[in-house]
Amino acid sequence: MPVFGKGRKHGRIVLGKRRGNREPKQLLGKQVARSLSGFRAFVPRQKWNIEHTSFGSIKEFYFTPLFGENGFISRRYMEKKRPLVVLDWGCGAGDAISGLASEYRRKVRAYGFAKDIHENWAKIKNVKLIGQTKEGLLRMLKDNSVDLIYSTLGLGYLFREMGEEVTIEEGTDYVAKLFEKVAPGGKLVFECDPDLVGSIKDSICASLKGKAVVVRKGIDQIDITKN
Repeated sequence: MPVFGKGRKHGRIVLGKRRGNREPKQLLGKQVARSLSGFRAFVPRQKWNIEHTSFGSIKEFYFTPLFGENGFISRRYMEKKRPLVVLDWGCGAGDAISGLASEYRRKVRAYGFAKDIHENWAKIKNVKLIGQTKEGLLRMLKDNSVDLIYSTLGLGYLFREMGEEVTIEEGTDYVAKLFEKVAPGGKLVFECDPDLVGSIKDSICASLKGKAVVVRKGIDQIDITKN
């Protein structure tokens, strides 16, 4: 399981002194610093050509209510008085989440997730970048530990695979499991196909009934807030 970021060498890690197949440790929440200490790593050989997306674009065109002046991050930080755990699901080259970490500094502990490792990750020092399957990520996250999960395009692809539709129920099932990792009052926000957004919202509403407030914003965005 590759983990990249501040204070780390880059590449696949070995948990502790033992090798072999083990469940990945839970990296978010209060145990993050302790669980990442002592890892050894090597530089990956594989390079991936993934599009770069800047934090400026994310902030201005996609998620202004989250990151704008008096947005969700600022309000929640004032409420919690502690660094917020923020995860970019489908972070690509890592530019957006790195930019977020630079802007908010000590107000956030920033993480990026993607199933493919990007060569740019080795250059990023202010974010923990996790290369893992989407199912493996669920095993790594602690329940009720993440203040914000956002995804510009990544989660939307759960409802379309390589241009082909998958069932909305399959996508909803994963989103519901991922939402278990969001802390009370926290958010999971993602963009999806405008042609499917209404059906996806209805499916998620039914799955999370009584647990969350699910709102459609604009033509292609779903905003879920945990009760």
